[in-house]
Amino acid sequence: MEMKVQYDKLPYDNVKVPIRINYNTVLNDENKRTLPIKWHEQLEILHFERGGAVVEIAEDRFTAQDGDIFIINPLQTHQVYYASGQPQYDCLMIDRFIYRKVLAEFCRASKNQAAVSMDKYEVSFQNVIRGNKEISSLLNVIIDEFRNKEFAWEITLENYIQNLMTHLFRRAWRSFCLIKEQKQIIYGHQKLEPVLRYLEQNYMKRIHIDELASLCFVTPKYFCRIFKKTMGQTVMSYIDDIRFSKAEWLLRTTDLSISEIALQVGFEDSAYFSRRFKQVYSVSPREFR
Repeated sequence: MEMKVQYDKLPYDNVKVPIRINYNTVLNDENKRTLPIKWHEQLEILHFERGGAVVEIAEDRFTAQDGDIFIINPLQTHQVYYASGQPQYDCLMIDRFIYRKVLAEFCRASKNQAAVSMDKYEVSFQNVIRGNKEISSLLNVIIDEFRNKEFAWEITLENYIQNLMTHLFRRAWRSFCLIKEQKQIIYGHQKLEPVLRYLEQNYMKRIHIDELASLCFVTPKYFCRIFKKTMGQTVMSYIDDIRFSKAEWLLRTTDLSISEIALQVGFEDSAYFSRRFKQVYSVSPREFR
């Protein structure tokens, strides 16, 4: 099956309220780390009732704990998969339109003089919030309102969303970024698509930067720059991620030796594979198994 970094064009159940909510998602050991890695233009919030999942956002990897809140900013690549226990979470996706007014008010109140016009800037939040009961309670209320759909629920829900965004500005605001830079990232995803397809199918082979650059019809130097800016990591780090995800699955599901798995996923030196695996997972391949 062909896999790649995938753009999610997300439909909304109600065009008057451009949000999407999936609640009580439960993961098990069949929900392994796979490609495609997704990205989209909406703000995504994950609220974990029970931890035990791994949440990857750009190049960062987190292990979810009970009550954790993860914020995935627009255009950030991300993935959620099973690690242990019985992870359960709710997912809230918010279109920019619904919180644009709050963003504009925040900018007018901000001391950052460069951020006075939301026509040019987008806000970015920190990815992890822990121990914030106010935001957790708001997320629960939003999900209940969406689920029950009582009279005038659309108006009530929009008010709750704006209240939520105010709390995020106060507790999780990280930075402003230029909208034109976000457009460059979208361009980067589109430009890199043939490379990402190629890597998924050929990760076990020796990979040459010149060869990857030629797939995009750019120079190797420009290719490395656009890859890092778009994906948030170097191309070699990305290749290692693919190889480790395959190795992780083989460790879970086969009796192949560590050396055999290393070779099968593209590492000629099994000792180097074990060292790098431990750097990523904090345990050796044998301990992981």
